[in-house]
Amino acid sequence: MVCCFGIVALCSWNNLGYFGKHIDKIKYDSFKKIRTLPVILGEKPARYATIILLTAMLIITPLFVIFRILPWPTLLVFLTLGTYYKTIKFFSKPRSELPPEGYPKKAWPLWFVGSAFIYNRNFGFLFFLGIIVGILLYHLTAFPAFVHI
Repeated sequence: MVCCFGIVALCSWNNLGYFGKHIDKIKYDSFKKIRTLPVILGEKPARYATIILLTAMLIITPLFVIFRILPWPTLLVFLTLGTYYKTIKFFSKPRSELPPEGYPKKAWPLWFVGSAFIYNRNFGFLFFLGIIVGILLYHLTAFPAFVHI
């Protein structure tokens, strides 16, 4: 279970900490000759790599439930589908060169990282909650925490 948690957490960390933040900094990192993966890939491929990682989180979780590696309450992550679609839509478009009207000046040039953070915060909370509920069900009740197929 720890290994599976690590795989999902790695997808989450890459979305937020690496791709989201460094896509925002491509121009600055390129100028300073900092070779992050988004700089090497370019903005569009890096945005699509982020979309793939976001999607992988939602595909991997039910697979781990089916194979009885994670408890079924981790399927609570599907409550993030609304945020997922908004985030996918956000990453599907290039960042504008100027901040939109009303955008916090201190936050610019960070654009993608905010969307990734909101999604990952919601996904991570529900993922942890699902694991905790599964552990409680497994240890404190007769109700099965794992799916039997």
